[in-house]
Amino acid sequence: MDERRIGDLLVEAGVISRDELERVLARKPEVGGSRVLSELYALGLANERQLATALAQRAGAPVAVLSESTLDLDALVLVPEQQVRTHLALPVAFDARTITIATPNPDAPGLIEPISFVTGRRVVPVLGLHDVLEQVIERAYGALEQGAEVLRGERSAHWTPRLELAAYVPAPALEEASGIARDLLGELSIATPHRGVPIGALRLKRIMVEAPAPAAAPAEPAPARTATPLELAAPEPTSRPLAVVVDDDPEIRKLLCTALRFDGLAVEEAGAGDEAIALLRRVRPSLLLLDAMLPGVHGFEVCAALKTSEVHRALPVVMISAIYRGWVQAREIQEVHGADHFVEKPFELQYVRRLVADILKRPPPTSPTPAAVAARLEKVRAAYDEHAAAGLALAATADVDLWLQLDPFDGRGWLERGNLATQEQDWAGAMAAYEAAVVYDPSLVVAFVGLAVALEQLGFVRRARATWLRAHSLAVDVDVELRARIEQHLR
Repeated sequence: MDERRIGDLLVEAGVISRDELERVLARKPEVGGSRVLSELYALGLANERQLATALAQRAGAPVAVLSESTLDLDALVLVPEQQVRTHLALPVAFDARTITIATPNPDAPGLIEPISFVTGRRVVPVLGLHDVLEQVIERAYGALEQGAEVLRGERSAHWTPRLELAAYVPAPALEEASGIARDLLGELSIATPHRGVPIGALRLKRIMVEAPAPAAAPAEPAPARTATPLELAAPEPTSRPLAVVVDDDPEIRKLLCTALRFDGLAVEEAGAGDEAIALLRRVRPSLLLLDAMLPGVHGFEVCAALKTSEVHRALPVVMISAIYRGWVQAREIQEVHGADHFVEKPFELQYVRRLVADILKRPPPTSPTPAAVAARLEKVRAAYDEHAAAGLALAATADVDLWLQLDPFDGRGWLERGNLATQEQDWAGAMAAYEAAVVYDPSLVVAFVGLAVALEQLGFVRRARATWLRAHSLAVDVDVELRARIEQHLR
């Protein structure tokens, strides 16, 4: 990411002069970063596209250009108005699984989780210019009250919904990333991957990696800071495993508790760190689902205290967080604070249910008729392989749709959907599909590669880099050439 001032980028691009920038800064000395853009916009010194491109370059993320977009006002109905106005979080696009939000501060606490919960969709945040968002939000609600179905920007050339984004990714980097993806495409008769299944004519090569066995706990763990060991009470006799859910958000807590009870577990809950400690002194659970950021005592502190206990360090802890994101931070949370697993908010409930079942060595949540579903899935996958090898894209797409109707939590099915979207250069669709694939099957290296390429194409430069790093780590001893190319791309 380019860390120079946004104003400097605009000067270098010839959008404004150095004198104009200095005059803006002199008028309002406290203005800095993205607020410079609002001042320049208000003074008419640059248009939204020019300012959005500069912001995208500095932030390493795409920026909505609302003056060139046509917004579907049905998206506005999905999100509570208070949430939209409080965070300047304008819903700008949606589909069955995702909703895209334009906001000046996508990392604001209390933004992503409530929208994800109320809409039932994964939230994709993009940046937006502060003053532009204020104006468009007012126009959008006004248009909605008058019965309009879309809101057309003053520079939009589209009469149907279409979101325009400004993204900054150097052309050589995009070509290099696309080259890595293209080289993973092949014909069925030409090659097979080192480990896994054949390459399909319409598919990215799938490199399967066995998940490494967890390292044995050290005799004397060394947490990041001294923590007072937390000794738990003796377990109460029970025929069911006990899960403790700790989260300060009552809706998320209720969601998790309801799902785990449905799956046959006994559940206790707490809404704060001190409540969790009191509860853990009274009961001995089989599993702890722990929010990282809690009022009072943080979840990290509770986890560290548990892991310094000689008797209870083996208690599986699943840390859940909306603040700490990405694979690098997940690894730090697991290694430094001792958490056994890490889940980002917003999470897929079915993924958490499967994770809990795996930890407790219980049967995973299944279809009511698993044998019949398995037989149908086998036929659908065979049909997909045949249609993909023959280059029948429409038939292959229909196969994948049916595949995911039968098992919506199959990582390989989402991988195939992402691969088909990549063939059509539908990068938003590819991103959503690959993200589902890596959640449900983290062993699919190529899903991480596909996700990284899609993120880069859409301008999510920061997230793309973290995803490339994840793909690089998984490619150990599987594809040496792939590792080398990723290393070259990240330089």
